[in-house]
Parts: sequence; C-alpha cells; structure tokens
Amino acid sequence: GPPANQTTTVPSDTSMNAAAWLATATLTELHFGRRAEALADLQAFVGLASLNREEYDPTNQVTRIALIHAGLELTWQALQADWTDNQLLELQQSWQDLDALDALERCAVGERAESLEMLAAISDRQPGSYVNASAAGSATLTMDRLKKVLLVDTLMERDLSYRLHHTHSGVEIARALESNRPWKECVVELEQLDTELENKTRAPQCWFYSVSVDSIPPMKPVFQQGVRAETERRLTLCAIALKRYKLKYNRMPPSLESLGADYL
Repeated sequence: GPPANQTTTVPSDTSMNAAAWLATATLTELHFGRRAEALADLQAFVGLASLNREEYDPTNQVTRIALIHAGLELTWQALQADWTDNQLLELQQSWQDLDALDALERCAVGERAESLEMLAAISDRQPGSYVNASAAGSATLTMDRLKKVLLVDTLMERDLSYRLHHTHSGVEIARALESNRPWKECVVELEQLDTELENKTRAPQCWFYSVSVDSIPPMKPVFQQGVRAETERRLTLCAIALKRYKLKYNRMPPSLESLGADYL
C-alpha cells in the first residue's frame, strides 16, 4: 500500500459506479423498512463524496460536487421515512463537514496550477535554445527556428499568461463565495469571464489563444453546480434539524434561530 503520509486517488468512474450501487441499496433497504442498513448505505455514499477531498485535480473535484448533489437527493428521499433522533443525528453529522464550495475552490486552484506549470515550462527554456552555433563559431538562426521562437516566445507566452489570469480569477471568485459573497454578484463576473473566453474562439483571436480556448472549460456551469450542491447541503442540514426538533417536541420551532447549537 501507499506510505502513511500519502493518499490514494480514487478514479472518478469508480466513485460514480460505487455511488450507483449504494443508491440502489439505500432505496431497497428503505423500501423494506431496514433503516439501520439504509443509514449505513447513506453514510457510505457520503464517504464517497469525501474521497479525494485533499486533491486539486479538477476532474476529481467536479466528480465530488456531482456526488454531493446526488447524495443529498438520496438523503431527501430517505428523510420521508421514520427515523430515531440518534439516526438523524448520525446522518446530520455525516453531512456536516462536507463543503461543496471547498471542492469548487480546489477545482479552481487545480486549473490555475496547470496554467502555472505550462507557463513555467516555456519560461525555464534558455533564450538561445533555438540558435545554432556554426562550426566557425558564428551564430545562425534558420527560418524554421525563427518561426519557433516567434511561436513559443511570443504567442505561447501571451496565450498561457491569459490562461493564468483567467484561472486565477476563478480562484478569487470561489474564495469570495466561501466568504459568503452573494451568488448574484459572483455570477456577473463568471459571465464576463466566459464571454471573454468565447470571444477568443473567433478569428483572428483564436489563432493567438489556441491553448486557452482548447483547455479552459466555461466557468459558470461548474460554479453553478458547486453553489447548488452547497445550497442543498445547508438546506438538508436544516431539514434534519427540524425533523429532530419535531420528533422531540411534536411541533415545529418558531424560527431557525430557536434551534440553537443542539440541532444546528
């Protein structure tokens, strides 16, 4: 196995296949009234969404967001059944520390890291690497090599610098959302970034930003999924708290504030 200080990355397709099995198992157990088994399946599903949580690979984090969304839908179905307070508390604690906005930030940071790596790859190259020294010691620059200098030193550097700026903006927006900045403000900036990128897909811009155009996905859809999943998570925690309160007092609380730390 891997060293104790290393984590094993689980492939996204493996996680999604396991999620499908666990969802089927949960619904089956609920159908037959086996709530303890259904709870164990649900907790295992939440555990799937926790896998790769320390990773910065964008694909893994997008998969985590999808798993959080699917797991919360499953949880809402499960809440229609009768549960004990202890079972509801266990379910609530399972979802408590799983933050979809953290997954969104890690996705954005991963995209930015890719930009930095690509930019560093061309920045570390020696400026004279395309220049040949002749046998007599005079430097010669062939037309072929001149084209490469123009492509790499000029066009590629500008392309990757734009990619870095674009992905860094995504990181800043993700962190703003984590700081509770309103979605309606953040989505305006996301739409501006996506529009700017879309404009670069048209000639002549597409000739100068081919790497950015081919490798940067539209930001708004990914951010929408992350924000939606986090909103659903917080609503689910509130729903479980309300169900626990009603189970104890046989009535709904007058307000969410009255639930207190015992329930939320």
